[in-house]
Amino acid sequence: MIKRNTIIAIAFLAAVVCGSILSTGQVFAETECAGAKTSVITCGEATGQAAIIEIVKMVVKIMTAGVGVLAVGAVIFGAILYTTSEGSPDKLSKARTVWTNTIIGLLLFAFMVAITNFFVPGGIF
Repeated sequence: MIKRNTIIAIAFLAAVVCGSILSTGQVFAETECAGAKTSVITCGEATGQAAIIEIVKMVVKIMTAGVGVLAVGAVIFGAILYTTSEGSPDKLSKARTVWTNTIIGLLLFAFMVAITNFFVPGGIF
């Protein structure tokens, strides 16, 4: 057990050292978004309300990708629960609950995107 923990600790330290050596240098803000210097987001030449709308669009697009990945993961998790249930009513019920909650979550997210799309001039996508 001690040998295993030592190997894991050495591998972790090696990954940290290699990551710090191979990582890029310090990044400084080179662009501006609504007068604030930033290196993470870009709003083009937009200022004021237009810059906020661009940020909202970016956030919704990132959330859409995240929700899609989580929904696929939940469906796979429900499928694993369903196939390993061996006829147990509790496990079958849990798998169906996971699937039901995934569908409800996707519908709520779709409504959120529709409402946001209504309020953002020009739409999100």
